[in-house]
Amino acid sequence: MQKLKYPVNYIAITTYFKKGEHNGIDLGWNSKHGGKNQPIYAPADGTVYATKDKDKTKKSWGNYVKIYHGKLNGKKLYTLSGHMLDGIKVKKGKKVKQGDLLGYMGSTGNSNGPHDHYEVYLGGDGTSFRVDPEKYTYVYPKQTVSTNKSATKGLKYYTPAKKEYYVVKKGDTLIKIANKFNTTVEKLIKWNKIKDKNKLKAGQKLRVK
Repeated sequence: MQKLKYPVNYIAITTYFKKGEHNGIDLGWNSKHGGKNQPIYAPADGTVYATKDKDKTKKSWGNYVKIYHGKLNGKKLYTLSGHMLDGIKVKKGKKVKQGDLLGYMGSTGNSNGPHDHYEVYLGGDGTSFRVDPEKYTYVYPKQTVSTNKSATKGLKYYTPAKKEYYVVKKGDTLIKIANKFNTTVEKLIKWNKIKDKNKLKAGQKLRVK
């Protein structure tokens, strides 16, 4: 599955994960990079699992979006962004793609100022399954990282694999090509939008990685 991407494009951790005390990380803001109400995005493809909007309780996460992303190493993976402004952009059951807009950074719920409280759950949807988001989330290209070293300890960086292509030769099949490049027929079909897997033409250019 996709590697999780930080849900904001300016990355500065103002409060780190501490099991039992602070079960997520707080992501701050910068006036030159989106400001205090910067956009919050889906960390990976998935389905919106739960939301709250227009929360007035001043408790817990306030307005939030929780997404189910599928399984990682056989365990269910969820993410949550909290303290968002009123007017979140997605509803429960909606399928989202990595980078889709969820809403905007705010200070709803139990919060002393605008930030994104970001959590990762591995193995289930209950609060006991919360894990350190830094272990599972990556800085992607074009995201901006704070120059404050104390706000960026432990960050991991993701470098997308470079795409590779192959020119089909006479007698090639998708199975042969998949084996040659240590991939799967399903991926070849998806990458190249192949409608009939039995019709390959010599000279045809295929993405193989």
